[in-house]
Amino acid sequence: MSARAQIPHSRPTLTAEDHASVVACLTEGSIAQGRRVEAFEAAVATRLGKAHAVATASGTSALVLALRGLEIGAGHEVVLPSYVCYAVRDAVTAAGATPVYCDIGSGWSMTPEAVERVVTPQTRAIIVVHNFGIAVPTGAFLRFGVPLIDDVCQSFGAAIEPGAVVTCASFQATKLLTTGEGGMVLTDDVRIYERVTLLRDGAHGCRGERVPAPFTDLQAALGLSQLARFETFLARRREIAAAYLGDLSGIGCRLPVDVRERSIFFRFPLRATRPFEGVRLAFMAHGIHVRRGVDALLHHAEGLPAERFPETETTFAETVCLPILPSMSDDDIARVIVATREIFS
Repeated sequence: MSARAQIPHSRPTLTAEDHASVVACLTEGSIAQGRRVEAFEAAVATRLGKAHAVATASGTSALVLALRGLEIGAGHEVVLPSYVCYAVRDAVTAAGATPVYCDIGSGWSMTPEAVERVVTPQTRAIIVVHNFGIAVPTGAFLRFGVPLIDDVCQSFGAAIEPGAVVTCASFQATKLLTTGEGGMVLTDDVRIYERVTLLRDGAHGCRGERVPAPFTDLQAALGLSQLARFETFLARRREIAAAYLGDLSGIGCRLPVDVRERSIFFRFPLRATRPFEGVRLAFMAHGIHVRRGVDALLHHAEGLPAERFPETETTFAETVCLPILPSMSDDDIARVIVATREIFS
């Protein structure tokens, strides 16, 4: 293995400005939910073009609050892709609803055609998951006539089509913008906003349904600092993606060329036909960490037949995600390119 420093797959991008913002909050002594949280909510709502925002403890709690804000619960079905992290499923079950899994298309994302095969009269919402920073055409799902929830936990800042009644974001440590932990519910519907706020804060009228999801000024201080430089983060991701797309062409893997114009590259996924574990070990020999697109498939946990999810199965087997971090140096990028060409050539 190379004596040079390891290149991680995921890590937060933290700067002196972030440290200063958090220290200023600590010095002031107001660290619970206060004016900085309100300022962060307003700034994110403006950034995503939404009228209202409610900061939450996590992306998972944001999804739970969104579902309950839509009065979705027992006896209702919620459609989501099997190719997503367990937290999305857990949010649906926490809200008391039943998750229904759909297949994905060839571009790492769910499709209306796959959703159509699983929608029933009991369907009360569709969670449109924008994987890897790839913006899915949300409007294509409006034909089902049920509320859409945009999950932008991996696509915060991407150009998402209108159509969803609620948007949920995550600010977990390795997300595009981080507050350590945290999430947010965003909507243009004032009634949903008011209900979600009551559910989060446990005010009168929602005591039995309360979803404790505190978000603090300390987290908001970090979030505001990150948001001030967010466009530079996205620009650096695009630079790295351009380098990969340019220098890795012809290596025998499918590159994310077809989603290039719709992606802000939270992940840089390759499609390779070699077993993942061998690929992972080959990269480790170069001191480079890669990962699968998702850790596991939701339909496996439910014991559902693989033949109902053909593209999900193939995508899971073939996807390898390269490091693509704003903090990567030009030397890091060159190392990843050289290693990838060697491994797949």
